[in-house]
Amino acid sequence: MADAPGVLSFVIFGTGRSGTTLVQRLCAELPDVWVPGETHFWNLADRARYRFEFPLRGRARAEAVDWILEELQDRNLPLTAVPYMDELRARPRRIGLWQLYEAMVAAMSPPVAVLGEKTPNHIAWWEHFARFQPHIKFLAVVRDPRAVLASQARVPWGERDPYALAERWLAHQRSLRDCSRLVGPQRCLVIRYEDLVEDISRHHAAIAAFLGVAFEPQELDAEQLSRYPLFSTEEPWKANATGEVTSVHVDSWRDALGGHEVAIVESTCLPEMKLYGYEPVGSGAAPPPGPESREKVEAFRQWYAMVAALDNLPVY
Repeated sequence: MADAPGVLSFVIFGTGRSGTTLVQRLCAELPDVWVPGETHFWNLADRARYRFEFPLRGRARAEAVDWILEELQDRNLPLTAVPYMDELRARPRRIGLWQLYEAMVAAMSPPVAVLGEKTPNHIAWWEHFARFQPHIKFLAVVRDPRAVLASQARVPWGERDPYALAERWLAHQRSLRDCSRLVGPQRCLVIRYEDLVEDISRHHAAIAAFLGVAFEPQELDAEQLSRYPLFSTEEPWKANATGEVTSVHVDSWRDALGGHEVAIVESTCLPEMKLYGYEPVGSGAAPPPGPESREKVEAFRQWYAMVAALDNLPVY
């Protein structure tokens, strides 16, 4: 059953450069479904807890809404449905982080019945979403971590440290397994990127069924994308995201990565890799991590554990 317009129905996540933008596009091609550009909202959530007094009301509510609007404008993400934000600013009741998040997504989208949001690293917050929003569905993408490392090296923000990337991928897959197990297949659909690009139609139909909409995809037109872009103009690496889907990059990591990089990723991720059918190539022993790599890994572990352990998140 579809939700009311402006109500968030599902989230898309996974390790960055795993194919989440492709899945976002496939969702937007379905009838009465939309997924706007990445909000990165929950990366702001911890700062918001200290910046504003929750639950938000009166002037604090209006200030928080204005803060969110500034964040969107800083990333060149257009707001085409501003009334959602205006209504939230004037709403005669107290609100929390979820209402801000939901209004932010709705303000970037056309009025559809099935509204989604895609920010890859929101995967760290899945337990909070599941706890506070029992209707929310999770649509996740998994990709070979060696291919993820190679792909991240091609974007300006990408993680080039194989130890840090492998640690992130490993944590994400463990979260996905927990999510799938605890909320069940009706609420969590996990797709392998490699399978998706090999048989796009079958997986597109599976996504439609998962979201509860008809499998009647329509190509996105330029006018629609100009009003409701799937990504910011500051993300030129996504320029081909609406073009032809091919499988040419599935194994390109074999030529892009050095043997030591492959060995590092495999030594860290092998148990989870095998669960998804990613076989090792046996590149020898991984070299020990240096101080910078150890620092990155430890920082990520601490942050990920902190997010999972939050018990006073002002969602409402």
